[in-house]
Amino acid sequence: MAGKRKIDLDGACSFRDLGGYPAADGRTPVWNTLFRSDDFRDELTGK
Repeated sequence: MAGKRKIDLDGACSFRDLGGYPAADGRTPVWNTLFRSDDFRDELTGK
């Protein structure tokens, strides 16, 4: 599996790309299209 899962983003912890992981229905999301994070409200509000 190639690529970098963790993406360094100011104001967000654990922001990651979920592309490449198989879903329950057998399909696989494409890289750089589906992301997850803990909470990044500070990034969106500029705090």
